[in-house]
Amino acid sequence: MSERESGAVGTGAELPVGPGVGPGVQPGVQPGVQPGVRSSGWRGVPGLGSPRGRFAVGMLLAIVLGFVPATLVAGWRERSAYAAIDDKVIEMQSAADAPDSYAALDAFRASELDAKRSARRTIVAMAMLIWAAAGGAVAYVWFRRTPWGRE
Repeated sequence: MSERESGAVGTGAELPVGPGVGPGVQPGVQPGVQPGVRSSGWRGVPGLGSPRGRFAVGMLLAIVLGFVPATLVAGWRERSAYAAIDDKVIEMQSAADAPDSYAALDAFRASELDAKRSARRTIVAMAMLIWAAAGGAVAYVWFRRTPWGRE
């Protein structure tokens, strides 16, 4: 056993022994970590290490996550709008009992078909606005609020 290990050196103080202690190690820096370089949890995720990868993933998330609420709301609106129109058509068809009322059914069906097309256009426009708003919100959070190395 050497004098250094036994603590029998003339100063009376024991030398610290353990990882990160010794010549060539800077105080306060863990072994294996370079000083001045912060490790980021995002670097380990595939595709998020580079700005180009983060941009592609952010755009994909904005498109997909914006599409989900737009589709749900459009489906709900479509069912309710079409149900009202279909109820009118069913009511008119059940009330038809004479040749004159049967002749009026074709014109009524054509007008209700136009009403369905108009409702569809309105629903599509609304769904596109929801898609843009929800996708924009996701993109805002992804690109502006997520700390990509701006710590």
